[in-house]
Amino acid sequence: MLNRLAILVMCLLFSVNASAESEIYMANQAGGYLVLTHDECSTPSYKDKFPFRGYGTEIKSNGQQVFHEGCYMIPPPPTPEEAKSIPPGVKLIPVINFIDDEGTVHTLSADWFTSEKPEDLAETL
Repeated sequence: MLNRLAILVMCLLFSVNASAESEIYMANQAGGYLVLTHDECSTPSYKDKFPFRGYGTEIKSNGQQVFHEGCYMIPPPPTPEEAKSIPPGVKLIPVINFIDDEGTVHTLSADWFTSEKPEDLAETL
């Protein structure tokens, strides 16, 4: 059990360290990207639960890139006591909880993000 917990912690640390220098990116269905930064969340009502700044981009029909602010958090791994109750064979997936500018929370797999900046992404706000 502790072996699985150690692997989970290493995965989470790898996911966080991959973005330690700048941002991480994920393509979205609006022709743009979801971008996670290490900046502080700029939305006062979200800061307590979602401490980091993220934003989404979309491409309008005229080709204009539009930005939407959001915030995110990475849930902590289970404590050793909590890990005892995880059934054998169950794989824990590192996730990111992102809250958008409309207040909707999206749970996303950390594996969906990359540290390579897309060439078609405009400079950040």
